[in-house]
Amino acid sequence: ETPWGLSLLQFEYSPTFRMRFPLLYVAFYFASLLLESIRLLTHKKLIETQELYRYLYAHDALTKLYNRHGFNERMDRFFSAKQKNLVLIILDIDHFKTVNDLHGHLTGDAVLQCAGSAIAEAVGERGCVCRWGGEEFAVLIPECGDLSQETEMLLGAIRAVSVPTEQDAVAVTVSIGAALACRTECVTAVQLVNAADACLYRAKERGRDRAEQ
Repeated sequence: ETPWGLSLLQFEYSPTFRMRFPLLYVAFYFASLLLESIRLLTHKKLIETQELYRYLYAHDALTKLYNRHGFNERMDRFFSAKQKNLVLIILDIDHFKTVNDLHGHLTGDAVLQCAGSAIAEAVGERGCVCRWGGEEFAVLIPECGDLSQETEMLLGAIRAVSVPTEQDAVAVTVSIGAALACRTECVTAVQLVNAADACLYRAKERGRDRAEQ
């Protein structure tokens, strides 16, 4: 629309025709802006979906703790890093089937949630907690200083759990099996799990509500 710009034109164009160019530019600009906004929104939703998928893959839906997949990944990292004094603690809720039979599965779910929260709170940032399966939980603690102290603390934390029902409150206890790998390069994850499992069975055989290591 300037004299210099008009001098570049080979032919005479009407003002209406010349106005189409900036209008088309504006239209393309807003169309591109809309497409870019849609692209960014789609990309954000994709990232959120991927993060949700990763979380669901590694966490238990009921207790929000790690599941076996997430827990095994953490264990593999500790073994790859040759972590020293790595402790695996497996906890089994005593007489859990009786809780389900007497009070129903909703109360059983509440017991699992309360027990999981108590274990996670007791362990804190020192380690990671997993719902191992069914009524079993697992705890992995690197650089453990005193294994007996850790297991006694977990026993006390679970004994403090009380789940209310319509009739009364359900008291919770656990049997614990614990195994210590002083040097992870000398054992495998399977051997550590088998050792903790064996200790857990001893705890059950010797009366439950106790820890064996």
